[in-house]
Amino acid sequence: MHFPLFITALLFLAPLTFALPSPSPNANLEIRQQQQAPIQTITCADYSRIANYTAINSNSSLRAAFLQASPQGTDPTRVILDRASVEFTAKNLKFDQALNAQCGNLKHLSDLNAGAETEGLVTS
Repeated sequence: MHFPLFITALLFLAPLTFALPSPSPNANLEIRQQQQAPIQTITCADYSRIANYTAINSNSSLRAAFLQASPQGTDPTRVILDRASVEFTAKNLKFDQALNAQCGNLKHLSDLNAGAETEGLVTS
C-alpha cells in the first residue's frame, strides 16, 4: 500500500503535538490573602473532656481498660487519647487562668479522680 508523502509526514508528526508543552492555564491567577481562622474559645465541657482524656492517657491502668472497653477498637480510641493530650499541651489549658477561673482546674480534678480510681493498682 502506498501512502502519499503528506499523510506519512502527518502520521509521524502527530504524536509530537501531544508531547509539546502548552502554556499554563493558571498563569493569570493571583494568590489571595489567607484569612486567619477565628480564635476559638474553649467551653467548660470541652475542657472537661480533654482533661479527662489526658488523665486517662497518662495513667497506664486506665488507658488499658479504656482501650479494651472501647467498641471502636484500640486504634481509633488510641488516636482520641493521643490527640487530646496533644491538644491539651498545645493550648496550654492547665495554666489558662481565665479558663480555670471560669471552669475550675479540671485537669487537677481529673488527675485526683484518676489516682483514686486506680488506688492499689500499679500505674505509670
